[in-house]
Amino acid sequence: MRVPNSALSEKQLVAQKANIVKKELLSTLEVEEIEQRVCPRVVATQAVPSEHVPQMQPVASQEVQALATIDSRLEGLRDDIIKHLPMAEDRLRLPKLPKATVVPDQLITDVNEVLGSLSAGSISDTNALIYSAARVTLDRCGVRIRTGQCVQRSGLPPWKRRLEHQIRKWRKKARVLGNIVVKDKTKKCALEVAKQRLMALTARLRRYSKDADTKRINQLFAAEPSRVYSMLRGDTGVQPVPPKVETGKFWEGIWGTGVMHNASAKWLSRLREKQRKVIQQDKVTIGVDELMKRVQRMKNWTAPGYDMIHPYWLKKFTSLHGPRARQLGQIGRAHV
Repeated sequence: MRVPNSALSEKQLVAQKANIVKKELLSTLEVEEIEQRVCPRVVATQAVPSEHVPQMQPVASQEVQALATIDSRLEGLRDDIIKHLPMAEDRLRLPKLPKATVVPDQLITDVNEVLGSLSAGSISDTNALIYSAARVTLDRCGVRIRTGQCVQRSGLPPWKRRLEHQIRKWRKKARVLGNIVVKDKTKKCALEVAKQRLMALTARLRRYSKDADTKRINQLFAAEPSRVYSMLRGDTGVQPVPPKVETGKFWEGIWGTGVMHNASAKWLSRLREKQRKVIQQDKVTIGVDELMKRVQRMKNWTAPGYDMIHPYWLKKFTSLHGPRARQLGQIGRAHV
């Protein structure tokens, strides 16, 4: 932090700045004047010091650094991308791009130019850059990004949620009609229809649940028959923990005693003769063209992995294909 005596953390300062900009508590000129007074701008011919770029300690071995200066109109875009560099465990799944929303080509070009001016030390840093750039792009296109915790689903299958919703709806209708003093023949018929509909839905839910349980037990029996028998016997399935000392002695008697095996066994000779004809695989080199072909085959909005990056953004941010291919090659050579 610039002020040692301040009790605010860097995260709190960034949040306060975002709040001021969002609610327009200060004008643009006042914000620029404060930034110029507290943190003077760097001369255009100098590289941006690495101390101003946030580090990503849990996921990256090196920090993201600026390689070259860019156009002054893109400085705000670069600042936004660097500001949104997230920690891996704090990432939220980004929404899909609505069909009615079109990302301007000029915005993609500007983002690629900014990403090309930044250097990522590892593939984790590169993924963080792609995620941050995707988030900034969605924000500038007006797409709402959910913040905070995601709503937990009940875990019930869709058919069960739908039937339970219909049962609640018809139960409410039957209760309302039952509370009314029924004298009209039409109201009596409506109450009878609601009761019959409620009974039919309840029977359907009971039948569907029984079929689902039968299917689940059949699948479990095909994979683990012992668990099905345990369920039928009413066993909880909790096994007592074996004693630590006895377990250690048991496995030590198996793995702790050295044994000299027959190194001249016939099956070893046959295996060596067979493997002698196998040609050693050349080292795998991942190039930019191969990476682009693989990315183009992927669906745009398929479910992302741990990095929370949709393939759509991998296709758009072409300026990082080179660094990404080089980093993947380094990982492959390190594990050969």
